[in-house]
Amino acid sequence: MSIHNELLDDKDIFSLVKVQMQKKISKPSYETWIKDVYFSSIESDQMTLVAPNVFARDWLEERYAELIKSLLKSINGKDYTIRFITK
Repeated sequence: MSIHNELLDDKDIFSLVKVQMQKKISKPSYETWIKDVYFSSIESDQMTLVAPNVFARDWLEERYAELIKSLLKSINGKDYTIRFITK
């Protein structure tokens, strides 16, 4: 179900990923791990996302990076590497 919409900006694309994540994982998992993650940037084929803290960043890298990559590809047809940072 690729959307391929050139009108979506990168932040909108990640918002769509979050909507899809709500359907794929439990509500407590979404509330704990995904809800507070936000889009930072895309450079080349790398999407940078901001996690609320180091523990969450590590958890996201281990458990949700592949799902996020898969959802991004289904939304806009592109393969990204995912980088989590904290601020």
